[in-house]
Amino acid sequence: MPKLTAARLRELLECDPESGTFTRRLASGRWKAGTPAGGVRPDGYTHIYIDGRFYMRHRLVWFFVHGKWPSGQLDHKNGAEKGDGITNLRPATPRQNSRNRGPQTNNKSGLKGVNWHQGKWRATILRQGKHAHLGYFNTPTLAHAAYKQAAQTLHGEFARFA
Repeated sequence: MPKLTAARLRELLECDPESGTFTRRLASGRWKAGTPAGGVRPDGYTHIYIDGRFYMRHRLVWFFVHGKWPSGQLDHKNGAEKGDGITNLRPATPRQNSRNRGPQTNNKSGLKGVNWHQGKWRATILRQGKHAHLGYFNTPTLAHAAYKQAAQTLHGEFARFA
């Protein structure tokens, strides 16, 4: 199967780079021209079927705008839930991408880097692949403030606080 080219992508789909949405230019099988392209996967990401293969929509937006595939991962600056618009995408290493995740779904405090431990709120952060203890606090807000300060220092532009 030949690799998708930018010319082929532009022949089949129209892209709104600001929203990251695609519409079909041509009618093909069950799809009509002008209809939105793509479907949502169980993990919440949108993929688009082109020439017998599924492509992640955010990677197609990058390819459409820049004319070349991203060399590695793409990070959603403001989270994937904020959309696949080109201004929300940036190249990232796997470690940078993981730093920009929100709190885990099993996080009972609702605050990234904060959990209840032995009668106090504990703040931790991943540093070089290992959990670093930032301290125990009387309130989750204080623990989260410690996490935010450490995240800004360690993760820079990839720091995410919520």
